[in-house]
Amino acid sequence: MMELRACIFIGILIHLMGPYVSKLTVMYQIKHRTKEYKLTRHITPQRSYDIITVFGGIMCCSIFLLDDNFFLIHSNNAYGVLLFSALGFFFPYVIWKGKNKSVVFVKRKVNKLDTLIFLPLCAVSEELIWRICIPFLFKLYFFDSVLLCTCISSIGFLLLHMPLGGVKSAPYMTVFTVIAVIAAQFDFLSAAAFHIVHNLTIQYFHPVSKKKINTSSPTMSQAEW
Repeated sequence: MMELRACIFIGILIHLMGPYVSKLTVMYQIKHRTKEYKLTRHITPQRSYDIITVFGGIMCCSIFLLDDNFFLIHSNNAYGVLLFSALGFFFPYVIWKGKNKSVVFVKRKVNKLDTLIFLPLCAVSEELIWRICIPFLFKLYFFDSVLLCTCISSIGFLLLHMPLGGVKSAPYMTVFTVIAVIAAQFDFLSAAAFHIVHNLTIQYFHPVSKKKINTSSPTMSQAEW
């Protein structure tokens, strides 16, 4: 039992190293920007964070072997998975539309390795770590209140993602976290589905100013018309 908990703790620490590894990747790319290295082409800052997080998530999978049923993953709610998958798409879409933006599909990113492999695995790993493992450890060693443990883990998740969008992203990330927490109350797969679809949506679609679209030059086929 102690070995399993140690694996969970180590997995969380590995995940928390993700932002620092990502920063080191940025520094490396800046330092060697005048030279072409295969490493800088394949190990991007986002991918380095994703790889570290996935590895940490794999370590945390030992929680499945624990006898405590409180935070074990049970998933028999297909409707919850479908509902939160839809929310994963419509949440950013509605925000973009509310800002009077046009939503454009980014076709060139469809075949990217980050999108097809690392991005979904990273989303699952983050949900496992922040919605299950960290609340589990807080409940085990510090607090009896499930609500308090969930709030603490949610704040940690917000603080980890704040540097990505700055202070302006706090309201958006707060709503995202609340939805993810609610989804986790249904089951783990609902939270994972919400996170995966959300990340794929913001990867595949970009908000663009309608003015920019209207003033852009016509495509070749439009010019021929």
